[in-house]
Amino acid sequence: MQHPNWEESGSYAFDPKKLSYRGYAWEFLRRNPNFQNESDQALLSSSQRECEQVATKYGLRDLVPSTHIYHPGKPELVWLAETICEPLFAHRKGQKNVIHTQRPGEVALIFDLDATVSSGPAAIDAFLWDARRMLMAERMRFIETLPEDETRPVRVKSPSIRKSKLFDWLRTYDAVEYMGISQKDVARVLYPDDFVPDKFTKKTRELAAQKRVSDDRKRAMSLVDNEYLALVPLDYLQDKSKR
Repeated sequence: MQHPNWEESGSYAFDPKKLSYRGYAWEFLRRNPNFQNESDQALLSSSQRECEQVATKYGLRDLVPSTHIYHPGKPELVWLAETICEPLFAHRKGQKNVIHTQRPGEVALIFDLDATVSSGPAAIDAFLWDARRMLMAERMRFIETLPEDETRPVRVKSPSIRKSKLFDWLRTYDAVEYMGISQKDVARVLYPDDFVPDKFTKKTRELAAQKRVSDDRKRAMSLVDNEYLALVPLDYLQDKSKR
């Protein structure tokens, strides 16, 4: 993939203030060298099975090249976390019963909306709370069935992520990992105010700024490695989140 100029925020192919969490997830994943190599090999092989394996490993429904530019609402890039399956039950097609069976890892839940007539819309909250409890239990049971050579990371708890920091983490990764820029020079660009002497003490906060860049680099590397998957569901919580 072509790397933008980390010093110029306008060189990135997106508006950092408007990019969704799932969009940031893709930006971090496409910088993962393992994903770049494996996706390139799978796409070159034209093997559907290999493409599906690589896509699943990295949390994608379908495999797309790392050079792909994320466009909100476009179908080219869909995360597994966004994949909603319709309940697969027996239904009548003409005069013939058609039976659908669930695949391993799929869970079907039935919500009885008749209960909401007298209970009111508040019953929906109870449905969702109970559904979450059941899904978490099913998730644990499913994880126990995974083969020992499973390559996907098993996430126990999502990390704390502030959306306002994601762009700084992305730029830090591009600067340090791809351009070999020192953390001090990165700090001068991202946190210039910390290099201005205080008018009373004449001191600067450049050491604190360098420490911040070091922390930013660690978070960025974690997101590139596998924590990017924790970003995708956050779009669905935005209305209730202050992040």
